[in-house]
Amino acid sequence: NVLLEVWRASQRVMERTIKQKQESGLTFEEVGKSLCQKAELLMDLKPNKYCLAVADSLIIVEEQGFKDWSRTEIGLDVQQDCFKILSEVVEFLICPIQNVNILRNEIFRFTFVSMLRLAGFRSFHSLLHSSNELASSKLPPLTSINLVSAPIIHVLNSLREIALANSANYFEVLSNVSPSGSGHYLEGIFGVSSQILGALQITFDSLYECITQHLSRCTWAGDRDGQIVSLAAWGILVKPEDHAFLNRSGIFRVLQTVLDDARN
Repeated sequence: NVLLEVWRASQRVMERTIKQKQESGLTFEEVGKSLCQKAELLMDLKPNKYCLAVADSLIIVEEQGFKDWSRTEIGLDVQQDCFKILSEVVEFLICPIQNVNILRNEIFRFTFVSMLRLAGFRSFHSLLHSSNELASSKLPPLTSINLVSAPIIHVLNSLREIALANSANYFEVLSNVSPSGSGHYLEGIFGVSSQILGALQITFDSLYECITQHLSRCTWAGDRDGQIVSLAAWGILVKPEDHAFLNRSGIFRVLQTVLDDARN
């Protein structure tokens, strides 16, 4: 059945190509060049998580050695997943996009932006760790906590697209932050590989776990400025898929401690 659908899909692509040639007045060479460029782009891209999951399901079905696996429940599910991927491939091949290089350049641009963002998050995470190590030396408690609060301001500014250079006043920084400027850490990123997205998620999670730990230390030390900076850094957009990250960070437990401290 899967092979039959592949044959039908190829027929559909051929029919659409012929129709496009007739409507546009282009030669078969010109129409075929665009089609080949689209196919080459698909082959150059790494498969996403959904495609990898379907491939794993096919391997499992083959290893189980079903004589007629297409009639089993798991076989029918795998077939539907294959048909869905095949349908999306066909839609892309017959779409009206002619200049595939523009699409390829856009994918490269988003990948480059993702790598820069990943490098930034890792730098912030390393900076927070270095500040924590320095703060754990012989510095007075409040001085050490303020030392860690400084890089958090840069995290806050980068996520909210605010550039306040060399500001030592936490309240001045916070008063200049626009609530509408906050965004999601994956905002503006499309078409990148699942490996890059996974690395971004892991690094962002680690960074905000550090910020949460700093909020907890500020609460126990009675440092209100540090609390405000850490809380402001949490003024980010959260999506449903981020709920597991919120639980891992322990922010709800720490917020309860902050509220109890404020009441007292």
